[in-house]
Amino acid sequence: MYLVSASILIKPLLWLTLAIFLSACVANTPVSKAKHLMAMDQQAQGYYQAGDYANALEAYQFLSNEMKTEARYWYFVGNCYARLERPKEAVEAYREALVRRPDDAKAWHNLVLVEAKLLSQRMAEMSQAVPADHPLMLKVDLIHQRLNGVVFGEN
Repeated sequence: MYLVSASILIKPLLWLTLAIFLSACVANTPVSKAKHLMAMDQQAQGYYQAGDYANALEAYQFLSNEMKTEARYWYFVGNCYARLERPKEAVEAYREALVRRPDDAKAWHNLVLVEAKLLSQRMAEMSQAVPADHPLMLKVDLIHQRLNGVVFGEN
């Protein structure tokens, strides 16, 4: 029977623990974090350009949480939600983008389009519930037609 002293077993374990600890420290340096965020940005762009809006959304949400002041990521979160037919979430994301960058014309444009689509849906709901000859319905129908003509290119 071989007897092994405790110090012989403990030293390798201490070195292994130290190596794991140091590798974890290196992985969390600002440079490695920046590289990770850049890789995630490229991955998000790839998903978005491929039309994989669900995965793009996940990636852009991660980026918007990591880089809280960056309006660009909130804008793309809004775009993903809009493409996934989730307009209420898209509106919230575009508003977050505009909090960070109030002069972002693209975010304003997309916010207006999504809200116009929601308004058009409310008007369609109203036309199902209110008699067509009601004076207010006649007015709303006219607004609805004009809105759809301008925003969605319908006649």
